[in-house]
Amino acid sequence: MTDDRRVDKPVLQYFDDIVGHPPFPWQRELYAAFSKGEIPEAVDVPTGLGKTLSVLLFLLARLKHPDLPTRVVYAVDRRAIVDQTASTIRSWIDSMVERPGLARAFDAMAAFQSDRPVRLGVLRGGLADDGEWRVDPARPAVVVGTVDTIGSRIMFSGYGDGLCRRPMHAGLLGYDSIVMLDEAHFSPATERLLRSVERIQGCPRFRTLALSGAPRTGTGTGRVIGLTPNDEAVPEVRRRLHGIKRPEFREARGSTDLVGQMCKAAAARKSGSVAVFAGTVERAEKITGRLKKMLGTGSSVRVALLTGTLRGKECEELANGAVWKQFAPGRKRGLTGDSVYLVMTPAGEVGVDLDADHGIMDLATLDSMIQRLGRVNRTGAAKAEISLVFEEKEAEGPKSKAKNHAQRLARARSETLKVLRRLDDLSVESLRSIDNDTHDVCATPPVRFVRLGRETVEVYAATAADLQLPDVSNFLQGLSDASGPPDCHLVWRRDVADLVGRGEKAAREAISIFRPDARETARVPSGFAQKLVELAIARQGGFGLPLIVWGSRSEVFTGLVKSADTIPSLDHATVFLPPTAGGLEASGLPSLSASEEVSDVGDNDERLRFISGRDGVETVGGGAAPILPEWLDSAVTFRMPLHDPGEEDVEERYLVYAVRPPEAAAGESDPTRLSVSNQTVKEHCALVGDAARRIGTALDLPEADALETAGRWHDLGKARSPWQRAAGIPRGGRPLANPPDGHYRPALLEGYRHEFGSLAEAGQGIPTECADFDLILHLIASHHGWARPGYPDRRQWDPDMPSVRNQKLAFETAVRFARLQARYGPWRLAWLEALLKAADAHGSTRGGR
Repeated sequence: MTDDRRVDKPVLQYFDDIVGHPPFPWQRELYAAFSKGEIPEAVDVPTGLGKTLSVLLFLLARLKHPDLPTRVVYAVDRRAIVDQTASTIRSWIDSMVERPGLARAFDAMAAFQSDRPVRLGVLRGGLADDGEWRVDPARPAVVVGTVDTIGSRIMFSGYGDGLCRRPMHAGLLGYDSIVMLDEAHFSPATERLLRSVERIQGCPRFRTLALSGAPRTGTGTGRVIGLTPNDEAVPEVRRRLHGIKRPEFREARGSTDLVGQMCKAAAARKSGSVAVFAGTVERAEKITGRLKKMLGTGSSVRVALLTGTLRGKECEELANGAVWKQFAPGRKRGLTGDSVYLVMTPAGEVGVDLDADHGIMDLATLDSMIQRLGRVNRTGAAKAEISLVFEEKEAEGPKSKAKNHAQRLARARSETLKVLRRLDDLSVESLRSIDNDTHDVCATPPVRFVRLGRETVEVYAATAADLQLPDVSNFLQGLSDASGPPDCHLVWRRDVADLVGRGEKAAREAISIFRPDARETARVPSGFAQKLVELAIARQGGFGLPLIVWGSRSEVFTGLVKSADTIPSLDHATVFLPPTAGGLEASGLPSLSASEEVSDVGDNDERLRFISGRDGVETVGGGAAPILPEWLDSAVTFRMPLHDPGEEDVEERYLVYAVRPPEAAAGESDPTRLSVSNQTVKEHCALVGDAARRIGTALDLPEADALETAGRWHDLGKARSPWQRAAGIPRGGRPLANPPDGHYRPALLEGYRHEFGSLAEAGQGIPTECADFDLILHLIASHHGWARPGYPDRRQWDPDMPSVRNQKLAFETAVRFARLQARYGPWRLAWLEALLKAADAHGSTRGGR
């Protein structure tokens, strides 16, 4: 360890500085394990006692034991809490910035300079991801995402990922990382998958830590860290464990009466914050509407609704609103005023840092009830009242033996009700007294697991082969007769019609630069999206609905859809709709009955769309001219003509997509498009070689020389005439590594892949006796995601070489991939590729800084 990595005081003291209190005894035990390079199997600690702080403990421990994995991947079961978790972690990183000694210690591990000691990535599914966490693979980073988003990417099958990103994400998330699986008891199939990834790799560079507030039975034999008598002696812990939650049980006659009973119980709370949990979105909506009517004037500022389907903008406003603040654990209590209500679906059960004074809830299985109750009197600061409302049939349970998932679920809920009725108090400590056998009977029924073997992974890792593989959700969710339709993401944009008019290539280019932001997206079942599109088509009166669908494997559909049978598959896709399609209520909740025009919230301080013409600029869709930002002159832009360039005397008008010069571009389909200067091919390769060397050195890799060599040769194929022509560079000019006007014309390539040309150059110029010769050639061939397994299409070959040599080179590429994957393993090979991609992006966007 170098002197630069030494901090100015004992590392664990920074925990107190950042969090505001010293670690609990169980947290000290976890830190001690991390500091010795040990990763326990699980942390089994009740809700409200700081399991998320395992991330901070790991980061601090890595300062003492830098051989621990570089990245923490924090996987959560609910989309609604991704941003809240990320916000909490971001606040810790902000605190690190304010402590120069700590920040320097993290900087000493990195390859490149940064104003952030630890990078934060947020993966929400679909296409949204700013990419900052990818650009320096040697710098410690935290990546937060949903179970599906993280798991699919580890399995080389990220929803919305294209050829370049699939192996890159698999490498960065599936190697040199620790996955912390939040509330793992809700994601048993995903935990099984992650343990299989551990087993297949058989090395310490990928580990899984399950975080759970429920008993763990039959999941493994590793070390489990939980509460000890020393924890229970801490006043803060004791208060949280014994915080009073007195139950009352209300029986309802049918589902309609149940909604009414829940609203009556809620309205009876005249002060304080009241959490209302409903099992479905439909029930939550009914409760919200009825409760507002019961409360009368002013109810709109006292009642809020949280679901996992809310659009990001409205979800963000909810989290920053007045109602939400009344549920903050650190708020001042005892203030007078009317009660406030937060109605939640299961999206609010897991990981949301809320502390309600009282709770109203319908019946769920015991594992869900424990999570719900963990959001009430979380800090033990008061005496909470809990109203549990159930239907008569739920109390009775299924009369016949449970055979399918629905019957098993009903049985588990019925048994849960019996157990809870025997308790006088629903405190954390009372719930901990329930034995494991009883918990298993009352928990959500298990799914059947799908075994993962190395041979299966190797097939998924052939990402450029376009194989028809089973949906990766089988591994992530297991097999069950309760499986619903896959999700997809909805985005409403004013420019959809213009992009459809210009075709698939224009849409792909525009969306690649102007990727959906979290504020724009709403996650819904694909069946809901299908019905919404059908309704929107009907409202068009035969003119057709302009629609763009970015598929789960980056295939793009654009067109005017006039009938239901012409709608492409929406499973796991990002669906771009015109605002006139409707489908979103003012609250941000997707609804088939909402026909009003939806707001377009795609522009922000970092990016802007506008129309440029002879008379100046205007907003997309018409309206007053936008205020153009100062950074526009140096922005990454895509200019799509709205006129026909072939016509004479036509007024030139362009739809302009402008993005602030990026700090990161790793993994873009064409990083050269994001370049900040007109580098020649040789200049760019030299910069990338230097950056690759710095990454390899920072990671202390034996392959550092190979990375540097690959970087110095990786783009020489761009000097070939097809690529220069597509980049708009005149014949005879200096070969440039990026289009001088920022506009790349891939159609002019006629299929040629510059990586193949680079491979031909390297094969002749690099001595075969060079160490890691095979790896160097593979990294060159695969740095845009191809060469997995090879280049079977003759159009991709080098037009300046004889066909026989091209054919030999293509065959050797495929054989080399198989040989290297057997040597390094699927994830480590993908990780090495990701290191070169990061160096490529750094050389393109930073000019080697």
